[in-house]
Amino acid sequence: MGDFETNKKFLRRYRPYFRQIKRLETKLFVIDDRIESTHSPSMTGQPGGGKRRELADDLIQREEIEGRINRLIKKSRPIKAEITDCLDEL
Repeated sequence: MGDFETNKKFLRRYRPYFRQIKRLETKLFVIDDRIESTHSPSMTGQPGGGKRRELADDLIQREEIEGRINRLIKKSRPIKAEITDCLDEL
């Protein structure tokens, strides 16, 4: 019973990284969509509500998320390689 739990724990080490990378990729997709839909504001003379969204803010946020994704991939790569090596030996 102990070996099974140890093996399960060993195989599940990559899962948190994978989930977080997928969440960040989803955020990145939303930001990319916002960047593509950003256009110059129309002057209607009517008061605008809400917070103004700047293209520069979206670009900065996109860069930060890309950096986080790259760091997570770099941290998780050795774990993934170790797991796939073990699976290949089976």
